[in-house]
Amino acid sequence: MSWGSVAAALRPRAQVGAATFWMLLLTVVGSLAAGALIYLGTAGSGAVALLWTPLLVLLMPAAAFGLGVLGHPSDALDARRIAVHGRGAARAASTTFALGFVQPTSLVALVPYGVLGLALQQRVDSGIAWLLAVVGWIGCVLAHRLGARAGRAVSTRRTTREVGAVFWYAVSLLGATVAFALLFLPWQEVADEAAQLIARGLDWVPGASLALAGSVGDLGTIVGVNVAVVVLVGLLEWLLSRRDAQRAMYVRGSGGRVNLGIFASAPGSATWSIAARTWLAWLRDDRYRLTLITIAILPPLLVIPSWIAGVGAAELVLLPVPIFALLFGWALHNDIAYDSTALWLHVTGGLPGRADRLGRAIPTLITGVVLVLAGSALVLWVTDDALRASLVAAGSLALLGTGVGGSSIMSAVSPYPVARPGESPWSQPVSTWGGSFAVHGISLLVELAICAPAIWLSVLALLSGDWADALLAMGVALGTGVLACVAGILIGGQVFTARRTHLLNRATLID
Repeated sequence: MSWGSVAAALRPRAQVGAATFWMLLLTVVGSLAAGALIYLGTAGSGAVALLWTPLLVLLMPAAAFGLGVLGHPSDALDARRIAVHGRGAARAASTTFALGFVQPTSLVALVPYGVLGLALQQRVDSGIAWLLAVVGWIGCVLAHRLGARAGRAVSTRRTTREVGAVFWYAVSLLGATVAFALLFLPWQEVADEAAQLIARGLDWVPGASLALAGSVGDLGTIVGVNVAVVVLVGLLEWLLSRRDAQRAMYVRGSGGRVNLGIFASAPGSATWSIAARTWLAWLRDDRYRLTLITIAILPPLLVIPSWIAGVGAAELVLLPVPIFALLFGWALHNDIAYDSTALWLHVTGGLPGRADRLGRAIPTLITGVVLVLAGSALVLWVTDDALRASLVAAGSLALLGTGVGGSSIMSAVSPYPVARPGESPWSQPVSTWGGSFAVHGISLLVELAICAPAIWLSVLALLSGDWADALLAMGVALGTGVLACVAGILIGGQVFTARRTHLLNRATLID
């Protein structure tokens, strides 16, 4: 049955025939390109051989995993399909496990790993080289199988949109960070330092260590680690397939239970329910997605004028995190307009204004604090200066808290029209560019003015390099952020309560 399913997936008129064709075409092109790059990289030296080549080798199983996630509808190797036709769970799992190594995508993956085996023969014995290449290929196939399993799990739980949103958010943040490093930082020096750091423990990194076997690290450790990881991953895949086959024989209905999803884990309060709904809106609403992705990629672009003006790399590295924090906090300024349909429930249900304000602010505060701390850690890694990284963290938290506080007030004072739910986020109403938008622009300047003392003290601490000045600046910055955030939420709650009727009228125009 499995062979028939594989053949059916490749028929031109099959439901997934077109998807399978394009996946195979992309796999062939990508495999050939990866093979050429691996061959050139293993023949190089320095940072190219120590950093870029292991990344390329890791890229292949990562791409195989992603290909499995995207192409899971065309994946015919599901143990549940065999188990329900009379075969045992263990036999069904073994059949699909073995057939996973002879499906078209797995056979095409032999190309880059064959090139890898030829390249490794320049440094190790032929037998060891081909053993490592085979182990790498098996790992790539297993990554594809796990990707298909992950894709089925996401599709079954109907969370494809949410997972996709998280993926694009991560790509935006990582892409902006890498673009900033390549444009404004001495990335060659950073790459050399990273290559030296990676070389110390590369033999313990499964997959990546295959690229430099025989030149970096202990060969025995490389072989042992990669074989052990492949065996464990293969055993995991077989056990999961057997579990799926067993469950397919005893499928039970939900019994009429209600699945609350993320709301089931939210505490029983209006504030946390609003926070959970806001997080879901970030993942499901294209309007939020466009706004957040724009905020992620803007900081490097806004640094360009400073770079043109002659600001050095040591100062440029301090700017993106505070800019991101300011924009991320300010993005809350029109949340009522985006969430206009729920506003009717908030008003008619007698929801306290402070609960509405705090519930909408919690996702921005929690997510913003985590990203600010992560960005400050990157600043510490690049500059190797704890004082600068601490000042960046404190100043960014001040800007974030002030932005959230100001936005909590302004979103209740003057919401302006946006695209309706379900419409394209690019279809902004003409009235958007009226007085309300100008008011929010002025509020951004006011928030910067509130943080001006903390920013000035931070600049003085940077110039003096004294920890006493830095601690004073950090204390003022954190105090400013906390006070502005608390005051903004409380004042915004009072404004929300006092302007319920007006906000409902605005919601009628907005929605």
